[in-house]
Amino acid sequence: MNSSFERTYKRGLEWSGMALVFSLIIIVVLAVVLRKLGLSLQWYDEIASILLAWITYIGAALAALNRSHLGFPDLVASLPRKAHLIAFIFTEIVVLMFFVLLIYGFIQLLPVMRGMGLASLPGIPVWFVQLALPIGSALFIVSQIISMRGTWEKISTVKLSRLNQEE
Repeated sequence: MNSSFERTYKRGLEWSGMALVFSLIIIVVLAVVLRKLGLSLQWYDEIASILLAWITYIGAALAALNRSHLGFPDLVASLPRKAHLIAFIFTEIVVLMFFVLLIYGFIQLLPVMRGMGLASLPGIPVWFVQLALPIGSALFIVSQIISMRGTWEKISTVKLSRLNQEE
């Protein structure tokens, strides 16, 4: 991570994730305490599920930024140099297209969600709650693009140094 944008972006993801986790903890603890007192919150279960979705997408974007998401680095690294670079480009395109399609799919579903509210809080529109999907996807795309340059340089350098050692 070189630029101040990248550092600020990473810090924003970290702080957002921590705030969401903290909010989830507060809501769940409050709900448990109130239930023990004979008072129950009707909305906590739905809100907790929504917070978990946001935490998942923020965490996925942070994992993508750190190149810590699922993958097969040893398998790809074992490929010959040219195949390795082609595999890298191919997988980057597939991942980016997947998240672009998620955003597109969300946009297509917006008319279906119009007028729908949450079951426990009908004043909150479903489309608003479901924004975790397109925003999380966009964050993943940004993270992937930011980390792509460093990964490209790393695999290019590693392969070149291996070739030089073999000569």
